[in-house]
Amino acid sequence: MAKSKPSQREKGGREKRRKVRSLDRVLPDRPSSRKSTAGKESAEELLAKASALFQTSQTDEALPIAKRSLKLSQSDDGGFTLKVLPTLNLLAEINLELGDAHEAREYFLQACMLDPNAVVPESQGGGVEKFLWLAQLSEEGGQDSVSWFDKAI
Repeated sequence: MAKSKPSQREKGGREKRRKVRSLDRVLPDRPSSRKSTAGKESAEELLAKASALFQTSQTDEALPIAKRSLKLSQSDDGGFTLKVLPTLNLLAEINLELGDAHEAREYFLQACMLDPNAVVPESQGGGVEKFLWLAQLSEEGGQDSVSWFDKAI
């Protein structure tokens, strides 16, 4: 038999959920009380979040988020497209900040493989900055550093 009138308990619960939802819309910085959407964010959203954390010196928190963004950006065959350049650059800079120059160098090298002639605009993660970083991070030094500088100019 169907109920014709909701009980007081059900009615109060629905009202409370409505109020919480409206607060979530009005106060976007307020942590949502609804179920977590973790894992459902796009690569671009994760990149923006990691970048914001990095810019506010929350480097440890930014690293796993940037890695998730990179993983989501991979193509079905496990490769990368040019759209991952900003993520690769961010991961490199995060690793530099954390003191892992070797890992940073690997990310910059991956970015160089995707944009070897710096034809992608800097606004899209391209540009010559990766070459300048590699010149400074060169493990061989000398001519290797000079060749990265030359590539940048």
